[in-house]
Amino acid sequence: MLVSIILNNYNYDAYLSQAIDSALGQTYNSVEVIVVDDGSTDNSKNIIMGYGDKIRAFFKDNGGQVSAMNMGWEKANGDIIIFLDSDDVLSPDTAKQCVKAFEGSDYVSVYYMLKRVDGDMNPLGGVIPTYGYQETPALEDIKLWGYYICPPTSGLAFRKDFLKNIMPAPDSLDEYGYDLPVDGYVSMLAGITGKTFFIPEILGYYRIHGKNVSNAGDSFSKEKLRRLFMVNYIREEYGRDFAKQRGIELKKDRSIYHPTVLKYRLLAFRLYPDGHPIPEDTLFNLLRRGLRGAIIFPYLSIRKRLIIFGGLLLVSILPKFVLKPFVQIISAQDKKSVLRSIMKLNKKEKV
Repeated sequence: MLVSIILNNYNYDAYLSQAIDSALGQTYNSVEVIVVDDGSTDNSKNIIMGYGDKIRAFFKDNGGQVSAMNMGWEKANGDIIIFLDSDDVLSPDTAKQCVKAFEGSDYVSVYYMLKRVDGDMNPLGGVIPTYGYQETPALEDIKLWGYYICPPTSGLAFRKDFLKNIMPAPDSLDEYGYDLPVDGYVSMLAGITGKTFFIPEILGYYRIHGKNVSNAGDSFSKEKLRRLFMVNYIREEYGRDFAKQRGIELKKDRSIYHPTVLKYRLLAFRLYPDGHPIPEDTLFNLLRRGLRGAIIFPYLSIRKRLIIFGGLLLVSILPKFVLKPFVQIISAQDKKSVLRSIMKLNKKEKV
């Protein structure tokens, strides 16, 4: 089996070499490395050109991550496709373990754990996904919750024969105007199409840093909040249409029962009610469905359910001028630093 590792890159010259080196350093011998640069304006092109014929490099005008991944897929010759974000890193045995899982099976996709690290590859603690893998077949979770739990782009591998049925991925839905992340689109349709398999090992590293596209800007701006829940809504729309073609009925808007999706949707409604993109949302309906989700959503401890209950109630009743800073504090990666900053401000005010 030939494995194609496809890197999509845009202005990640600080991390690009490590990503390419991790793809070239696989212990599995039959690997091609494809790098698609999406119109970078930093030093990425020089870095890519420096690898010569060790990789297959393609340069295009900036069109977004989805267009870059579509180009990479079109150029790939492999039987197995691994998509790799250019700020992430693969373990040496990633391709080998994926091939082992695919050989002699009818799996359409394989996924594995990613270790959370910072920009300098220092551990941040925890892995992705944190729960939910292999508990139930993917399609059963999709029917219940609108999707199934799996890692982002760099933790996914697919059979090319499956991808032929769904690629190229759509850049966006004109009806909504939001880009659709290709990892969510492809993994969703894989779960509907056939069997998925989870490798219970850390086979990659997921960087969390200030330059991440997903982390850029104000996390609680109107556009950022709306995008965080609308991509799930859009993904379900695609999934429902795709499933219907295969005689499978999926209920509408099931991902709202996931606590994280509901959190962003409720926050967006409270902070920016004008022009909210889902007309049927009301404060009562969101709170009611959120509380129900905290009860029925699996993989949660009693303590976690109680925390979700309390958080939903606070988000529902806190005044707007308090709500945003409150959520920023409880969502901060480094809560101690945030609290120290608040204490310093309080001391200055007293003086």
